[in-house]
Amino acid sequence: MILKLFLGTFIVGVILQFVAMLLGKGFVSQERKKGFYRAVSGQGVSSKLPMTGGIVVILTFALAMWACGRMFDTVGKWWIPVVAFALFGTVGFADDFLKFRGRGMSERWKTIACAVAAIAVAFLLHGEPAGSTPVWRLLIDALFLFSIAVAADFSDGIDGLSAGIGMIAAYAMICVSAVAGRIAGVPAFVSASGAIAAFWVFNLPSAWTSKSTDVKRHARVYLGDSGSLAIGGGLAATALWLHLGWVFVAVAAVWILEGFSSLWQAQVLTKWLYRPGGRVEIYGNEWAPHNEFPLPLLAAPVHHHFEMAGFRRDRIVLWFLIASAVCGIGGVVAAKFSIWMLIGWLIAAVPVIMLWSLASLFRTMYLAIDEHKMLVMKSGIPFRLEGIPYNRLVQTT
Repeated sequence: MILKLFLGTFIVGVILQFVAMLLGKGFVSQERKKGFYRAVSGQGVSSKLPMTGGIVVILTFALAMWACGRMFDTVGKWWIPVVAFALFGTVGFADDFLKFRGRGMSERWKTIACAVAAIAVAFLLHGEPAGSTPVWRLLIDALFLFSIAVAADFSDGIDGLSAGIGMIAAYAMICVSAVAGRIAGVPAFVSASGAIAAFWVFNLPSAWTSKSTDVKRHARVYLGDSGSLAIGGGLAATALWLHLGWVFVAVAAVWILEGFSSLWQAQVLTKWLYRPGGRVEIYGNEWAPHNEFPLPLLAAPVHHHFEMAGFRRDRIVLWFLIASAVCGIGGVVAAKFSIWMLIGWLIAAVPVIMLWSLASLFRTMYLAIDEHKMLVMKSGIPFRLEGIPYNRLVQTT
């Protein structure tokens, strides 16, 4: 029955994605952000793809959960995950629509809208009269929902990345629900995985790199903010609905890394530490701009760092999905026995630490002479171990 549910959701999702891609081909972003650097601007592939993927993911999930509510008595309040997907998706759709009109939602208003959606979903999850649930519990749940949703949105910078992480997280939570005895979660996460997988086949990553210009693009549709926020917030809400939020922290560790890297570099270091009044005193009366100090990453979030270091997009996505799979295994281990919780979190921490360490290794840029006696710019360190270089070509002069 579970396999039939997944296949049915997947087939319906593929059909709806194809129809939406045809009907909404004009729904593309017209946004031009001034003062922001985009790693892919003006190079390689075109960005004129319809932003209909997320809308169809939400619709497919809602249809699958409606079917689950009629088939399985154990599903219970199946509408709660659907409302969570819809609320976060509505915030994302508002941003997508404004991008279609020429300018997206401001960072401040988007943050406020996501916070309101998170608080609303937190109230729905507790489902108790006002005042019966401690305020601190509502705030913690709302912060959890907000953090995961925004982190998933940050990871939507490369084709196939955010949806791929969400798909693997949903697969892992199917196993977690079964192991932890939360049977109602199995059809819910099966429905989510089928809906996301149906989109993912239309959003496969390409072999694009920062120095390539003629790479074929496999993606045919964008997830959009409607999809990334819905998937992140919806899966997190479903985990809280099943009282498995502590496990989902391990399962979604790669999303959390993406969100942390962007928050730490773009908000904390750059705005609060390195740019007080636009300059930093280094000694005496000498001042220097903040870019004289090294930042942890070439660009944030961390997947853009690897992109600027010269790695292929499909390989970046593959690494992140493998890391997500390991985190999923850690989540399953954490759910098996309470005594294994710490071990599961440690398993999930390993790939996250490895990704961050690898990113730090390829932070440094330096000039070198290649085999053709050309001056080139590389990222990493000028070192080889057993023939394996610890550097990547970024640009040829």
